[in-house]
Amino acid sequence: MVMMRRSVGSLVDESTGLFSRPLHGAAGFILSPLPLLGGRDGKVDAMDCFAMKEDGSCNILSGGKCEGETCHFHKTHEEQAQSLEKVSERLRSLPEYQQEAIADKYYGGVRKW
Repeated sequence: MVMMRRSVGSLVDESTGLFSRPLHGAAGFILSPLPLLGGRDGKVDAMDCFAMKEDGSCNILSGGKCEGETCHFHKTHEEQAQSLEKVSERLRSLPEYQQEAIADKYYGGVRKW
């Protein structure tokens, strides 16, 4: 059996081939769609994530497939609302000239906080 080294530093078994391996994301995690999670009483609950569309795809990931709670972007709707409130508080705490510069550059001159 011949072993060859890939550019990422891992050994690949030449007999199995590269295409027989499961798909991995940029961080080496196996990518699999998990838009629904098992709930109680055998019912299936929809994933509680602020970025999930009605069809189960993701607004944030370019692949559009939900990775479930292991996703680094996963937040509940409540966590996202809290995060946006913290951002707004931080922006309101800045001096007026900085608020104006940020509003001009990113929000078309409108302060949305």
